[in-house]
Amino acid sequence: MNIFGKLRVCAAAVSIVIGAAAVETARAAWVKTVVVPDNRAQTLGVKALLVNGQPTIYYPGFFLNGPGQQLYAASRSGGVWSNGQIDTAPGTGSPVAVDGVVNGGVPQVGVAYTDISNPTQGSLRIMSKPGASWQTDREILSGGHHYGEQVSLGLLNGNTIGVYSGADASNPTSRSARYLQNTGPGTWSETQVPGLPFNSIDRLSISTIGGQPAVLAAYDNGSIGDYYAQRNADGTTWSVTQVDFFSNSGGKLIVDETGEPAFAGKTGSVVRYSYRRNGSWQFENLTTNSVAVGIDAAIINGVPTIAYLNRNDNALHFRQKIGGSWNDLTIDTGANADFDPSVSLLDLGGGSVGVAYVTNGTGGANHPVIYMENIVPEPASAGVLGLVAAAFVSRRRRRG
Repeated sequence: MNIFGKLRVCAAAVSIVIGAAAVETARAAWVKTVVVPDNRAQTLGVKALLVNGQPTIYYPGFFLNGPGQQLYAASRSGGVWSNGQIDTAPGTGSPVAVDGVVNGGVPQVGVAYTDISNPTQGSLRIMSKPGASWQTDREILSGGHHYGEQVSLGLLNGNTIGVYSGADASNPTSRSARYLQNTGPGTWSETQVPGLPFNSIDRLSISTIGGQPAVLAAYDNGSIGDYYAQRNADGTTWSVTQVDFFSNSGGKLIVDETGEPAFAGKTGSVVRYSYRRNGSWQFENLTTNSVAVGIDAAIINGVPTIAYLNRNDNALHFRQKIGGSWNDLTIDTGANADFDPSVSLLDLGGGSVGVAYVTNGTGGANHPVIYMENIVPEPASAGVLGLVAAAFVSRRRRRG
């Protein structure tokens, strides 16, 4: 076999490897960073955003000598993480949920504060950082119990949208899903999502499906199950479908690789991925024996991706649907969590991914904030094909 034939075989082999890497995401080792070693808080949430090309983690909590439970941001620059407080809870309220988006390069974060022992402290805030300082874009106060225990933000035609749980002071166990939309500088519209049960909401999530806002509401008491609500084309009415009848299920609502709604959730010991096809919801069970918390989902480089903490093995699991099947990678051990919104996937582009999460910690540490990152190497196929082309040209010149 001549050198050109050898190079051609080599190129084919490399192409196969590269193709596998694109599918299997042939990743280097995961890099773990303990961003906040000892948060000392009953931290209930974490949200990772890509701000100015770098990961930023938003989380509620407090430090041992701090003023109380607040909202913090940890950002990375030049490989170094810095941490700072960005908001103070009103009164004796505590932050219990956090979510965020990046709109036109500007980070915008929604945080829910509540204190069931003092109903007047319920509060929802949406803040942004267009410059050097944070500003409050929207604040809603309520006298109802369980007010603002859930919040989720999204984008619609360049405007921020959101959903949060409202409440009625006369009925502490019932909550409504409230839809918010930024309609202009400093102006917002708000309405209750019609058709969703007025009951105990376990989790809310919002996304944009087919050019319209869509809400996933999970109920763990009374109206048990996951409900999918999407605004109709008239911009006023909503259509509601009960997706399933499982408690403690619904997670983050995403737009899947086909443009349809999807989400990952759990019921009992089963982690389930749900998605809509041709108007009907389909379900795939990923586990049968796990106590999963903090389930988050995303489409990473066109691939359905899930991350969650499993209390059974105290591990952080990273899973992708490849070739019709779900793989299962354990990317960290000794990781446990108390609360559902404790994991946040971050799409870094090109298949690279970050995972931020909060655990119970080990060795006396309280709820450390941890960031895992995996960078997919740049494809080397261009260099190999260049060698093939060079060999081909050289061969033709020798013949001439």
